[in-house]
Amino acid sequence: MRTSIIAALGRNWVIGNGNKLPWHLPADLKRFKELTKNHTVVMGRKTAESLGWKPLKNRLNLVLTDSLEQPHSRKGFLAVRRVVDAIAVAEMTGESELFFIGGAKVFEAALRFADRMYLTIINADFDGDVCFPEIGFGDDELWDLKAAETRPPDAKNPHELHFTVWDRALFNDKPAFD
Repeated sequence: MRTSIIAALGRNWVIGNGNKLPWHLPADLKRFKELTKNHTVVMGRKTAESLGWKPLKNRLNLVLTDSLEQPHSRKGFLAVRRVVDAIAVAEMTGESELFFIGGAKVFEAALRFADRMYLTIINADFDGDVCFPEIGFGDDELWDLKAAETRPPDAKNPHELHFTVWDRALFNDKPAFD
């Protein structure tokens, strides 16, 4: 099973502001939906709250949380305590690709287990209170750029978008489960 991170971020690494995305980019939302549909997604409690506790359709929705009590375990969501628990649940369901979809704490916890990152780099800086964790992004020793597509701005997407796919470098093994 592949373990992936999917995120959109500004040039300044911002991914959120006030528990919302600081942009509306239909092209990125379409890519997100196409990639994650019929797969398992893992999010933090704040991300679930930002969705209004409405599970994403056609996906198994896991919430990474320290508390397995209500309200963290709501209809359509399954609460798990650790990244390794989310991976185990996905493996038990026969999942082919597990997606960590945010927020920052979830990304940070999942980075050491990730095989792939689907990152949309938005060619703009944004005000925000949440940033993607700074990693060896672009460091040849950690991640290999496998694909990149640039989408120019248009009437619905006011910023240039760079859809990128990064795979963990082959010689940089993932850690054993702890």
